[in-house]
Amino acid sequence: MMSQTELARRARTTRQWVIQIEQGAPNLRADIAARVLEALGLELVAVHDLPPLPPSKPRTAIERRIAELLNQANSDDGLRQIGAA
Repeated sequence: MMSQTELARRARTTRQWVIQIEQGAPNLRADIAARVLEALGLELVAVHDLPPLPPSKPRTAIERRIAELLNQANSDDGLRQIGAA
């Protein structure tokens, strides 16, 4: 498992930002989110009108938060809710 410090280093951001996202901070900067996803070896693909993703078992707090944000993005106001619109 990757530490918060290591994730922040790989994503070229601060450990405090990683902690804020894990704790459900309402604002999400797309550039930092993209770097975090890249550091985790993940990719975000925007697709229109897909059914909600089946529940999964994220291993870390940051993966759980990303899963929550992705599920929000599937709702009608999802992009506005996560600050991407």
